[in-house]
Amino acid sequence: MEDYTKFRLKKRDELIALVDDLDGIFVVACNKCFKELKPGGEPERAVFEALAGERGKTVAGGAEIDFLCNKPVTMKKLRLPSDAKNVCVISCGLGVQTVADFAEIPVFAACDSISYDSSGSCGGSHGMALTPLRCDACGQCFLNLTGGICPVVDCSKSLVNGQCGGCKKGKCEVDADKDCAWENIYRRLEKQGRLSEFLEQGARLRDYGKVNHVFVSAYVKSIRERRFEGYYGGVHPDERKEISEHIKLARFPEAASVVIPLSQHAGAPAQPLARAGDYVKVGQKIGEAAGFVSAMIHSSVSGKVTAVESRRHPVTGADTLSVVIENDGKNIVHESVQPAGDLNDLSAQDIVDIAREKGIVGMGGAAFPASVKLKPAK
Repeated sequence: MEDYTKFRLKKRDELIALVDDLDGIFVVACNKCFKELKPGGEPERAVFEALAGERGKTVAGGAEIDFLCNKPVTMKKLRLPSDAKNVCVISCGLGVQTVADFAEIPVFAACDSISYDSSGSCGGSHGMALTPLRCDACGQCFLNLTGGICPVVDCSKSLVNGQCGGCKKGKCEVDADKDCAWENIYRRLEKQGRLSEFLEQGARLRDYGKVNHVFVSAYVKSIRERRFEGYYGGVHPDERKEISEHIKLARFPEAASVVIPLSQHAGAPAQPLARAGDYVKVGQKIGEAAGFVSAMIHSSVSGKVTAVESRRHPVTGADTLSVVIENDGKNIVHESVQPAGDLNDLSAQDIVDIAREKGIVGMGGAAFPASVKLKPAK
């Protein structure tokens, strides 16, 4: 019998990162779609539960359900024990979304959805789902960050970092009959006490090398062309990904050496603190602000200072005193890089002092020192 499996377990390192933050785990596995089952249950569930055990996590129980995306049946069959604090779902994105719709506790995906054909036109459901929910099998699941609501398919603009600003009375500006996905995400995370966890996440980038980028580009173009048909304020920035949309994300290689100009801001250049032969660490101050309108300079790598000399500035083109560092690739962080404490406990002057000490400057182009903006001279 042909195997129409729509998902595979995430990589081991991803699963470890997932379970290490959880406890009281209840595992729900989908028995897959149109697949000849073998005795002994779903093998992915056994693998996942074994890994959770290795990490010292308590598995509160589990269940295997045919067609997990059939919400009425799943709601009837699935009973979560009182000691379950988190649900990990072994299924495609449809099953995860289905369980997350009615579970009162956080739900997480333990699998990645896979596309049934090479074009990606069938997405994660292959046209055989028992639910109105959708999964595009993007290969970069966001459900664990958004409470089981998919921003790729539920947001008309597939935004993955929050609202566009065009929502009106909870409805999408692209489709007035559709709820704003991001309002729903916010409410669900708030109900689960996970808002801070979400808000502290860094910006997320979509890896268009994992999806059918031709389809995505065509869809984005069709939405943008409707901008003048009555939208009332939301933004949909032009992605400008034509050159790179088909290329997978990759880590930029470490530079063998770096040249750090002591003038990266408006005002007086910083005075060098480092000397040739010194060993410096990431975040270590290597330039002292030389006046009220000036800024501290810090090392971006760890390694040996090979020279403090004039080098051509990458922006102005002028010769500028710079610190040249041979990168050891270890990225050892300096001891001074520490949290400043709870913001609510800091005085206004504390914040000004931190901005000055950390060399924070504006990003509008002039790179004006933030400490000067926060406390201008009288």
